[in-house]
Amino acid sequence: MADHTLTVCASCGVVRAQQEERCSHCRTVHGQPLAVAPPDDACWVAVECTFECRACGFKVPLNHLDMDGAVLCVRCGVEQTFEVSAWREALAHAHAVGDFFQNGSAGSYNPAESIGTSRTGVERTTVGANALAIRASPGHPLCRGCHAPVVVAVTPQGGSSVACASCDEQATYALPPLAHAMTPALRATIASEYRTDRPVVGVLEATGSAAIAVTCPSCSAPLTTTEESRFITCAYCKTASRIPDRTWWRVRGGEPTSESMWLLFAGPSPTREEMAETQRRKDAEARQLAYEATDERRAARKREAVAAGLRWEEEQERKRAQERAERRASAHARGELAPEEKQEQERAERRTRAIAEKAARDTAAQEATRAAKESFDPTWTIASVVIVAIFALLGAKVVPGLGAGSHEDVIGEEGYLYLVGGGFGAAAGVIFMVLVRLFVRTQRGARGFW
Repeated sequence: MADHTLTVCASCGVVRAQQEERCSHCRTVHGQPLAVAPPDDACWVAVECTFECRACGFKVPLNHLDMDGAVLCVRCGVEQTFEVSAWREALAHAHAVGDFFQNGSAGSYNPAESIGTSRTGVERTTVGANALAIRASPGHPLCRGCHAPVVVAVTPQGGSSVACASCDEQATYALPPLAHAMTPALRATIASEYRTDRPVVGVLEATGSAAIAVTCPSCSAPLTTTEESRFITCAYCKTASRIPDRTWWRVRGGEPTSESMWLLFAGPSPTREEMAETQRRKDAEARQLAYEATDERRAARKREAVAAGLRWEEEQERKRAQERAERRASAHARGELAPEEKQEQERAERRTRAIAEKAARDTAAQEATRAAKESFDPTWTIASVVIVAIFALLGAKVVPGLGAGSHEDVIGEEGYLYLVGGGFGAAAGVIFMVLVRLFVRTQRGARGFW
């Protein structure tokens, strides 16, 4: 809504349609409009309900939230089962109409569209055996006596108290616990069936007759009923009481009609929450698609950059090849080699030299190994050892005869001389074999000693 006031019908309290001359809810000709302030974070909805009798097909009014699972057709008198679960859909519809009218649409969907312009309410029929039909009209409850807006206070226990500032009329109403359990957003009901400050009258039925009588719930005095009101005051004890729906239609007679019951809903409706959740899912999916599209564009740009890099490298390589070809052609025209060809020739020469040097090193190593094998002669080795041993023995025989030494205190004179003589003889044998080996190798022209 654009502002914080409601323009309602001054007779019934539902939202006034600007294009109507007569209220489509109460059929009263519009007079002076009535402006009321809606409650904070809540909405009032006037509800009229009917169900289809499975016996006679009559649209039976339901002027309260019947939750006991059985309903009575006031025309044919047949009592029949009622699908209580149908109230869940009906109450959700009423809440959605009040919520969307008072707080605006959710995107392009608005079940309360054109309310206040060309219509006052929205009808809906539930699917089921009873075909529960509901008409929900936003507005504000008015005093039954003076038609002034009433002030409603909701008690913590779930009831509500209604007060009229104009005529001081007051009333209290109960909140059906089963309805509140089914729809937690339902906070208050204003309907005759739920009025708690008016006790229910006693009902006397004659056996074998359709006639009934009502009595005072306080003193049991008979009460005189009228067709104008279901509320009666006892002429004796002054107790104010009410006639329940089932009895009221039998007492009143005639064709039963619907009576509005006012329902107060708090907070957003389930329809709005479902649409908000659906919108959040759509937004999340759209964001995911946007992220995927961004990633795809990023990947495409990366692929394009890689392809462009490859094309650039190919172009540069083509240019370099062309330049090399031009330099080679120019050098050949001058009878010279191109720089690339010179470099390639130098690299080939270096490779050839490296291969030759490696081959020379391998050949030298093989030759050295072969020479070492050829130069080694075990016969000469054995002969050398024998000759050295002989010279050592000769030295040990000759030297002791030359005289006594000064070391007789250590190992004896004779032992000392033997050692000295053996050492001189061995040295002489080694020198002799070296000279002989060198002579022989020189004569043969071979390298190496052995």
